Amino acid sequence: MPALRFDVSGLLRKPGSREIIHVEDSLPPAFKGQERIVVNGPVRAKITLKEASGTIMAQGGLEADVTLTCGRCLNTFNLTVSQPFEEIYRRHSDFNREDPEEREEEALFAIDEQRIDLTPMLSQALVLAVPFSPKCEEGCRGLCSVCGEDLNVKPHKHDESDEDLPDYKAALKQYLKEHPQDNKGS
Repeated sequence: MPALRFDVSGLLRKPGSREIIHVEDSLPPAFKGQERIVVNGPVRAKITLKEASGTIMAQGGLEADVTLTCGRCLNTFNLTVSQPFEEIYRRHSDFNREDPEEREEEALFAIDEQRIDLTPMLSQALVLAVPFSPKCEEGCRGLCSVCGEDLNVKPHKHDESDEDLPDYKAALKQYLKEHPQDNKGS
């Protein structure tokens, strides 16, 4: 996939100039922790690029349709997420190469041959937009701690003899039965 690179030479020649761009494109795979963020279709962003003393300030907002796994019931669901962002792109000579953080920033947010790459900024915004522990709905009841059944589908009770099952084993057994693709390492 080609990078989202934009020529900013015109902005750099005119102090204080600005340009508004609309992006609708795919991004490389992104991860939040070990969970891969599944994006349904292109991400959408409106970005204002502004020249400021030889740098380019990028401000805007990202929106994307994603498929997530509920942190309570483990079912997948679709969600539209949005996230504001702001980043400053600088020339290579403006970075302190002695500082490891600055070297990393330079690799992601440098003006390179009068162009900037918006991919890292948009990928970071996407990761920030995804909830840390997503829920399919606010009132999700999760899994039964005894047998692992989805309590949203089948609310139930257990008699005292069922209480001997360790909670996490029952829930894990039920999950692996429903998601055999996740049982690779067992």
